[in-house]
Amino acid sequence: IDSIQRKAQNSTVNISWNGSGADVDKQGTHDFEILGKDNFKVISMDAAQADNQSLLINFSDPIRKDQDFSGLVAVESAGNVTFAIDGNLLKVFFAEPLNGNFLVEVFQGIESVDGFKTKNTFSKKVLFEQLLPEIKFIQSGTILPSSNNLKLNFQAVNLSAVDVKVFRIYENNVMQFLQDNELDGSYNLRKVALPIASKKIVINTDKLINYSKWNSYALDLSSLIKPEQGAIYRVELTMKKAYSLYKCNDITKEEEAEAEEVEEPTEENYGNGDEEYYDYYEYDYDWRERENPCSKSFFYNKKVATNVLASDLGVIAKRGDNNSYFFAVNDIITTDPVADAKIEIFNYQQQKLASVQTGSSGTIGFTLDKPGYFAIVKKGNNTTYVKLFDGNSKSLSNFDVDGTKLQKGLKGYIYGERGVWRPGDTLFIGFILNDKEAKLPTSHP
Repeated sequence: IDSIQRKAQNSTVNISWNGSGADVDKQGTHDFEILGKDNFKVISMDAAQADNQSLLINFSDPIRKDQDFSGLVAVESAGNVTFAIDGNLLKVFFAEPLNGNFLVEVFQGIESVDGFKTKNTFSKKVLFEQLLPEIKFIQSGTILPSSNNLKLNFQAVNLSAVDVKVFRIYENNVMQFLQDNELDGSYNLRKVALPIASKKIVINTDKLINYSKWNSYALDLSSLIKPEQGAIYRVELTMKKAYSLYKCNDITKEEEAEAEEVEEPTEENYGNGDEEYYDYYEYDYDWRERENPCSKSFFYNKKVATNVLASDLGVIAKRGDNNSYFFAVNDIITTDPVADAKIEIFNYQQQKLASVQTGSSGTIGFTLDKPGYFAIVKKGNNTTYVKLFDGNSKSLSNFDVDGTKLQKGLKGYIYGERGVWRPGDTLFIGFILNDKEAKLPTSHP
């Protein structure tokens, strides 16, 4: 419904309907109240989602920006409050995070862009909740160029430390790993990898940082591992209740001892099928407490993981219908083409089908008798893996690739010297044969 006039005072729009014209036995009326411009007031008030350090106050009309809100908005026990306006929304920011129910009062006198002011005081108890302890990686992807100095960036909230565990997928196991996984996968990891490092990383070392909010950190992998050419490393970040900064009761002595423990994985245990490799439930796990951040059960199996392949080689691979391949290899850091890069093609059973090298332009084209499944690209100390399976190809749905495909035989095109002839004219006919695969013998007329 358009063309409804909004007046200074409240007004009512009456809507009635009758379905008899469409053979529907429905009719009725309803009155909708249209708030007047002079009835400028608070509509809603809530804490910002996933943030206990800001408040959102929604008004019925856009708010005039050039006004001082000091003394017009009060939050119980909160000082050093700042404000920002976004249309109808007044954003209130606090110097320190709030936790619990706080009384918020919006007093009369706040003005809208139309010059009308609030006439009544609005007050409400608002619940501010702490952010749950959590970890997440900042970037996606698997290849880590040398320009990053093997630094892995992550974010954490309400945590004093994280546990880091690193697994190594050995170079001679990578193709077996890729039979079941993408580069960022972890299925059947035990068959191809062993744990090589584990360490507790303390992250609340700066007393000036507010750790109840999301903060970014950098994990230097070079302090944990020495990368081997062609190996893929899986990095897992986990947390414990002893590391939590979420405000609960004081931690027990057992939790303090747990905070000092650093689990050191051993190749002997994992290599011999030790059951501890699997993430079974802990003896004191309680599923009813799995959403309670003050319980150890909340922290069970709370981890983030990513695979890391230290390489500067970026590879583009294309395959045609006749098992023809085109590879382009570039340096990720400089974007320059990489000449003399060795490309090895393997089938699903890990048997080598071909070995070629890129030219001075960093590209190479070739044709195989059978389709490949893996490509391993090497140059110097850098190795990159590419899966050539159909399911890994990029979608062409957004491109005009329609056309006809020759099922059998050869493709030819017959044409004349012009498009229209008169009766009695002589026709000069030409023929073009498409024989790229040289199926016709050289002696064919």
